[in-house]
Amino acid sequence: AQHGLEKSIETLSEDVWSAPDHRVIRARLLGLANVRSDKALKAVMGLTTQAGKQKVQPYMADVRTSLAVLTGEDEGESLDAWWAWWNDAGKSFHVAPKLPDKLPREVETRWKAFWKEDFPGGEAPPDEGGGR
Repeated sequence: AQHGLEKSIETLSEDVWSAPDHRVIRARLLGLANVRSDKALKAVMGLTTQAGKQKVQPYMADVRTSLAVLTGEDEGESLDAWWAWWNDAGKSFHVAPKLPDKLPREVETRWKAFWKEDFPGGEAPPDEGGGR
């Protein structure tokens, strides 16, 4: 995922929800967003439908970040809103090769903190159980 290669999608998507550590799930979700492809977007959406709301809810900040970085859209931390977006526009949506220019502050902060990027005007969010 660090290199943004599509060949990592299958590995990143495999048995995500069985990982016992929140940091592993975060790394996989945010790693998929770094791949920057339609297949990665489909994989993230597939992971949310595979697991369902109850299992995904504790990870919604990471799901939101992943989806916002892939799409440039922001449906917040509502899984229902992201599913509605996917049903309306997502299946015909194409991921841009570069990160969106404008992201919500929380999303940008979480993204850059995970990838250890410096950025002005923000601090890394609390680590909720660890880093990468």
